[in-house]
Amino acid sequence: MQKTIKIISWIFILSGIALLTIGSDRLPDFYNPGYMAGSAFASALAIMILAWFFKSEDPRKKKARIELQGFILLALALNAVGALGLYKLYLVGFEYDKLVHFMTPLILVLGAVRFRMVWYGRDIGSALKWSLGVVLAGAVGWEIFELLSDVILGTETMGLYGEAVVRDTIIDLVMNVLGAVFATIIVIFYKRKKVEKN
Repeated sequence: MQKTIKIISWIFILSGIALLTIGSDRLPDFYNPGYMAGSAFASALAIMILAWFFKSEDPRKKKARIELQGFILLALALNAVGALGLYKLYLVGFEYDKLVHFMTPLILVLGAVRFRMVWYGRDIGSALKWSLGVVLAGAVGWEIFELLSDVILGTETMGLYGEAVVRDTIIDLVMNVLGAVFATIIVIFYKRKKVEKN
C-alpha cells in the first residue's frame, strides 16, 4: 500500500509537469493547464504531507496513517479523472461531478474516523463528530475556493463550465451532506456490530 501511494504521488507530480510543458494547443480545449498542474502538485503534497507530520514506530499508528493516505488518494483520484474528462459525461446525462461530491466526503469521513481513533485514542462517537465537522467544513471551503478561482484566475470550476452556478452549487453541497450521512450510517453500523461481538 505504501509503495502504491508513493507511485501515485509521483504520477500526480509528473502529470503536473506534463501539463505545464506539453502546451495548451495540444491539449483538449476544456483543459486549464496551469490550474490543473497546480491541482496535481497540491494532490501529491496532500498525500505525502501526512507521512512528514505523522511519524510513528507504532505499527497500528503507522497503518492508520497509511490507510488515511489511501483514502485521500482515492478521493483525489476520483477528482483527477473527472478533471481529465469524465466530467463531460454530463453531456450524455450522467453528472460525474455529483458522484464525486457524494463519494469524497464518504471516503474522507471513514478514513478520518479510523485515523482519529488510533492516533488520538478517541472513541468512535467523538472521532465521527470531529471528522464530520472537518470534512463538511472542507466541502463548503471547496465551493468558496472554486468561486475565488473563477473570479481571480478566470477558471470555470463552478456550475457546468460556468453555467447554472447556483443550482449546481446547491446540489453539490447536498451530495456532500448525503455522502457524509452515508459514512455516518456505515460507522454506526460498524459500532453496533462491534458491540454485538463483545
